[in-house]
Amino acid sequence: MAGEESTRSNLSIGDSIGLVSLLIALIAFIVSPSVATRMAFLLAATIVIVVAVQFSHWTRSWSKPRRHLTSFIGSVALLTIGTSQINEQLKAEHQRSLEVYISDSIRMTFAQINRPWVQRIFWLVLGALLLLGIEILLIAVKTYKNRAIASVTVQKGFLDYRLQAETAMNDLGPAVAPITAITFKVGEMIKARTRQNEAAAQSPTAVQLRVVKIAARKLDRFSRQIQARCSRLEKIGASLEEGMLGWFMWIKLQESLKIQLISIAPTLQSLCDSMDGAIRGTNTYIANLEAIKGISKDMNIALDGHIEAMSRVRNASVSIRLSCVKALQLIAAVN
Repeated sequence: MAGEESTRSNLSIGDSIGLVSLLIALIAFIVSPSVATRMAFLLAATIVIVVAVQFSHWTRSWSKPRRHLTSFIGSVALLTIGTSQINEQLKAEHQRSLEVYISDSIRMTFAQINRPWVQRIFWLVLGALLLLGIEILLIAVKTYKNRAIASVTVQKGFLDYRLQAETAMNDLGPAVAPITAITFKVGEMIKARTRQNEAAAQSPTAVQLRVVKIAARKLDRFSRQIQARCSRLEKIGASLEEGMLGWFMWIKLQESLKIQLISIAPTLQSLCDSMDGAIRGTNTYIANLEAIKGISKDMNIALDGHIEAMSRVRNASVSIRLSCVKALQLIAAVN
């Protein structure tokens, strides 16, 4: 019993957030001068009470009817007290303006429901609708969660894998093009800085170091751009491998569809050759970067960062090429 009382006395994170939210909403309702904002904060406080009663660890052991009844009574009590204060505020306002006109309209509406039996019916209906809305929201959230879990755990089908592979192939070119453009800019920048260094060969060493530092900063900026684009290229490579192997393994089991593998082979071979050329080009590019090391500390650091970024590009290309090779081997085994 002592352990249970100790557990109940501690506030969970959800209860703490709910209590703070309720206090903020009530304080804002009290100090707010505007009728519209007071009504908004009153509604927010009511929703917090209903949600807190439904999900608090203090009420977790209650039955569902008991939680519904408690939240209904609490929300009706809060709305009754709050609307009575709003009604008094509306009665005290006499200035004629658009805001006062709207407030008067609201006051007249409250005046019509100010009779006890009308109020009881109104709050009963409002409370029932509020509980119904929360139930619908909970069902929608549960349904969405179940679908999300099912989409992860349920095995994909033939068309899912095929669409995944086709999408990855289509996205591969647009993903590689910006990286190629950046490497071209880097090459042009290195050539320009080399010419500047040669022209400044007779200049003081401090001037030459300043020129090299500017080039190192630009190279760092290009490296960050490549790193940002590498993540997309790596995801495309992983998606392509999963899609192709899943697609081809499914076709392998269907005698009537094996002809599709033969028609796909030339496209895969072309992609494999393209990746071979890209890997060779990247290796040459990295070797050229290694060759110009030693100018200065700043440039060495910038070159190391750029080589690291380009190594990610090369590794992604190698992964894509291996996927194509596996797919081609699978096609060869089927034939």
